[in-house]
Amino acid sequence: MINKLEKMYYKFNPKERFDLELAAYSRNDLNEVDRLHNSCQRKCYEIEDLAFLGRLRKLVKIAHHFHFWHERFITALDSCVISASYIQQMIDIYDDAFDLAASKIGGKASPDQEVYSEKEERQKELAETKELFEKFGKQHELDLRALYEGFRLFCNKIEINHEHSLNFIRRFLLDDIIELWSPNFVKLIPDATLVGKFKNDFLKLWRGQPYQAQ
Repeated sequence: MINKLEKMYYKFNPKERFDLELAAYSRNDLNEVDRLHNSCQRKCYEIEDLAFLGRLRKLVKIAHHFHFWHERFITALDSCVISASYIQQMIDIYDDAFDLAASKIGGKASPDQEVYSEKEERQKELAETKELFEKFGKQHELDLRALYEGFRLFCNKIEINHEHSLNFIRRFLLDDIIELWSPNFVKLIPDATLVGKFKNDFLKLWRGQPYQAQ
């Protein structure tokens, strides 16, 4: 027979029940948590087939994972491109300024002059720094290509349309995603290990398995 106190548990509205359960968890009163759950009203709902809806929800999770790495690589790539362009401008300005200065003192400087050697050394340092940024940029581009290739192999593995899935992600998160899918981008050969990592990460998300993003 249900006593008066137990009857009260059946009368809580959703907010009251939620607040009480949080309080019970905070004091580690698991018996109270069970009472709140067991006395909660049961309702029946009609929703789309979970076999269908579940696939969409999993693809949304994958879209977020794709977006995380996509933005990480794109941001790094853009930074390298901008830095290399800025350094090239510095090289050009340095060259123009040197020629202007030389003209003010009577013409072009000769290779044996100390100031000319200093100019050459400085421009060499800038050129090496620019090459370093270009190298890093190429690596980030290859990493991005690995992400796309890993996603393509994942789609093939679970037998869903790759282009349609990519468009789904584009509509969902990334307006510029297709612009990267150019002939030159497709020709890039990414690291096979990284491709495999992305493919396996997508598969784990699809299967509801734990994974570690690094």
